Amino acid sequence: MSALYGSRNKGSGVLNNELYIGRYIWNRSQWVKDPDSHKRVRVERPRNEWHIVERPDLRIVTDELWQAARARIGTREPAPAPVAVSRTVRVLSAVLREVYLVV
Repeated sequence: MSALYGSRNKGSGVLNNELYIGRYIWNRSQWVKDPDSHKRVRVERPRNEWHIVERPDLRIVTDELWQAARARIGTREPAPAPVAVSRTVRVLSAVLREVYLVV
């Protein structure tokens, strides 16, 4: 997930934000407290509970551009997971390297 692509389910991210086409949506989710862990958990609401209002005055992207972006997202392959690079720092080896370079 990134700020650009976001999450399709949440409607987050620049390329999933329907506000750009003048569709204002709220009440998509709610926070519920988990009785076991006592932590709040985000829960999706059913689509019929969402509040959707068309706001043409907020539109900044044409329908053609929106559909083109949606089509391109659909063909995009997921990015590979980043490879973690482990770099161990050993103090003695750093000192020996400096001594070797000086001599």
